[in-house]
Amino acid sequence: MLETALPDVWGIAPSQMLLLGAVAAAFWQRRESKSFFQQEPAAVWLLLYGLVFLLTGLQSGWTPALWQPLITAGQMGLLLILVVRTNGANPWLLRMPVGAGIAAFAVGILLWSTNLSPYRLRISPIQDYNQYAMVLLLGLVALWSKPVWNEKSRLFSWKSAVAVWLLAGVWLSGSRRGLLFSFFVILGHWVMDAQFLFCLPKSRVRWQGLLHNGIRQLLILALSGLLVFAGNALLSSQEKVPLLQNGQSENTLTTTMESLPDGQAAHKRLLIWKAAIRAYGNGSLWEKAVGHGADYPQTLYDEAWGEDVRESYGSLELPAGSLNPHNFLLTELLAGGIVRLIIAVGLWGCLVGHAWRSTRKGHLFLLLLWGIVGGTLCLSAPVGFIGSRLFWSAWILTHIWQQKKKREEA
Repeated sequence: MLETALPDVWGIAPSQMLLLGAVAAAFWQRRESKSFFQQEPAAVWLLLYGLVFLLTGLQSGWTPALWQPLITAGQMGLLLILVVRTNGANPWLLRMPVGAGIAAFAVGILLWSTNLSPYRLRISPIQDYNQYAMVLLLGLVALWSKPVWNEKSRLFSWKSAVAVWLLAGVWLSGSRRGLLFSFFVILGHWVMDAQFLFCLPKSRVRWQGLLHNGIRQLLILALSGLLVFAGNALLSSQEKVPLLQNGQSENTLTTTMESLPDGQAAHKRLLIWKAAIRAYGNGSLWEKAVGHGADYPQTLYDEAWGEDVRESYGSLELPAGSLNPHNFLLTELLAGGIVRLIIAVGLWGCLVGHAWRSTRKGHLFLLLLWGIVGGTLCLSAPVGFIGSRLFWSAWILTHIWQQKKKREEA
């Protein structure tokens, strides 16, 4: 019992710490929330999504689904500190999420290094918080950097370019997320380059800036790609040992499917996405509308559609939960049906639209941040993004960053 609960306890702890502060902040900031819905349309979608999540999640008999709706309900209160004006709030309250994330990340490393975490790298907090730390550190680079929106400035200095590379490499080496992260950094450069071309007056400085940006893009992509492939080579050289009962190999470095030869991880994604679509199509009309419940993508999905993967990989014994859709849109579709999927798409549409509009003022950080989060959740999101610490940490950073920019522009 302890082995099952231990990672969950440490994983939930940051959320609980945030919720305690959010309840107090919501009470203190109640006067400023009068125009809440007019100011933050994304918050309206998130509140609506949370309500639907509560209703569809209660269908599940899976144990974590009993506390997941409670956490979600509390996170709705967290919006009042994240998106409502909090200029008068205690600055320590705004720093609490960063402190909670650092504390939980440190605990995850301690459990892993002392061999006390029963699930080790894959399911323990150290695996979750490599993404969490990535977003936090990206936010720190943006929060403490100088404004860059003028003709002579470029998006990243060499110092910040190295920081971004280290950020992508240290925690994401051996993972396809490292290359994905680099891609969105490059995409951000391209967006800024396009704005240099169309928004700024023609000058020699502009073209020099574009040249420097292009060189920097190639360097970041090359360094990150090299590190990713080096990590994959290291992992693939590990001796493949028999699987344990919980589906982990004894070397604790790779999951069951990812310990297979290189190049098959992408094939696995195609198989499970196809299986997820088939599972949805075979459901009843009611299940297509409101889904199967929170546990379906984790358990019933394996039982119904595991044969596709077994046929491709041979006589491989799959652990429970190994075939979740690994895509937040498909997870929402299976768990909450078309209703929850529509609301999720509406929420993401608001976020992406807001991030894109912010680039008109030179605020590229939001587009980079939500591009990274969205891209990551498209490849791995077993519980939907409402329960993702990555999603909530990005929302927190968005709010803090917006407040900082308002003070700079005032």
